[in-house]
Amino acid sequence: YRQGLRLVEDQVDDVTSPIAGYDELNVKEIGDRLEGLSAAEIRTVREHEKRNKNRETLIEQFDRKLRAASA
Repeated sequence: YRQGLRLVEDQVDDVTSPIAGYDELNVKEIGDRLEGLSAAEIRTVREHEKRNKNRETLIEQFDRKLRAASA
């Protein structure tokens, strides 16, 4: 039962994430996909990262992109 619940959670994440398959990607792959995302999409991905793996290098990349977008 627990495993079935996890699959549903994964599907929800894929639908709401602007980067398909986000949780399977490494830091470089995610960084390569940030080009062309809106500030709102980057914020969505940043929140997902914060709640899950919370990788500082990615959070910093997201913050840099957001600062550049608002400059």
